[in-house]
Amino acid sequence: MILNDLTGPDYVYSRRPTDTPGIPDFNCHLIGSLILVMEAKRKHVLEDMGEQTFPEFYNTSKGKDVIQQIYNYMGGNELRYGILTTYDNHWFLCREHTKLWISKTLPLQSESPPVLKAYAYLTRQAKENPNSPKPQVLVPAQGDNNSRTLRSNSKSSSSSSLTNQASSTFSNQQSSSNVPVNQQKFSFADFKFKSILGEGRSGKTLLCEFRG
Repeated sequence: MILNDLTGPDYVYSRRPTDTPGIPDFNCHLIGSLILVMEAKRKHVLEDMGEQTFPEFYNTSKGKDVIQQIYNYMGGNELRYGILTTYDNHWFLCREHTKLWISKTLPLQSESPPVLKAYAYLTRQAKENPNSPKPQVLVPAQGDNNSRTLRSNSKSSSSSSLTNQASSTFSNQQSSSNVPVNQQKFSFADFKFKSILGEGRSGKTLLCEFRG
């Protein structure tokens, strides 16, 4: 990959599998240690985004699935940084536990900064501080059986910056669409965590008490 020539011999972009559920399209290792993940999407997957920001696009089912997928890869591997791309457009992500910052769209034709320079910058940021704590409770994400996400009923947005670009942040939100009429909806606030029964590649099994 051209990124390997750009970033030097210590960094290796590849399709090497990770040790957690879910398979990112690409990832970057620094002398054997995973430091960031990268998800490539076909152009048509994000063509409906238009001029929306990602927090706005996240309100759609397609946007939610795209963001949850790479968020799951980052959270499952306890990574701080990730990249989402359609090759024509690029977004750079930074995760702080359960919050996610996403840069504005960087088109392939960008000259300030150039796309490859932005990739190199984020790679070096990942080298200096690659990890962020894994979300406390992991459950299957809608539409992606190979990944996990933190279930939350809240969503917020604020301004931050990543690679000198304006970005937005929001807490991950679990979809509640297509719920049968006779099925009740619960949040984690309705349960009291007591202990972890087990943990494996499929995630954690928790013992919880319903608060009633």
